[in-house]
Amino acid sequence: MRRGYTLIEMITMIGILAMLAVPLAMLEGETLHNIPRAHKMMQTLITLQNYLRLFQEDINAAVSFPKTYGDCNNVEQTIVIELKNETICYQYEEDRLQRLAYTKEKSDEPEVRVWNIPYGNVRWSLRQKDGKVYAVEVMTNIRQKQAENSENKIANSYLFFVGLYPGEEK
Repeated sequence: MRRGYTLIEMITMIGILAMLAVPLAMLEGETLHNIPRAHKMMQTLITLQNYLRLFQEDINAAVSFPKTYGDCNNVEQTIVIELKNETICYQYEEDRLQRLAYTKEKSDEPEVRVWNIPYGNVRWSLRQKDGKVYAVEVMTNIRQKQAENSENKIANSYLFFVGLYPGEEK
């Protein structure tokens, strides 16, 4: 009757366990690395969706799109939206998007709303026909750094129409 394992059996078992442990350790390391990164991406995506909801409301109520308004022309990515009772200025700078609301009654300090969108990117362009804006296209994506380069993930394009297309009946 045997009371233990031989040395060869123990060495074989340790070798098999080592071969199983290496891939499992790599999988665990990758998982622990990807979960926080995915969480950051989802937080940025939620913030972008909150911004887009308010942006769409402003576009739906737009009266016109002046080129500039007050100090709203000092950033390359700026869009000015004139509403019935206020003028809205959206400005995008690196990882930061802000909405300045100037009311017609008091033109002192604007009401400021800021969205921090780390790793996010927002661009917009006005669609015009005969000099009149009929839609605004908003392009968003999230930058994900991979080693030395970065990739654009969750890229979306939204087209918000201002009323109906010019020339059609209301």
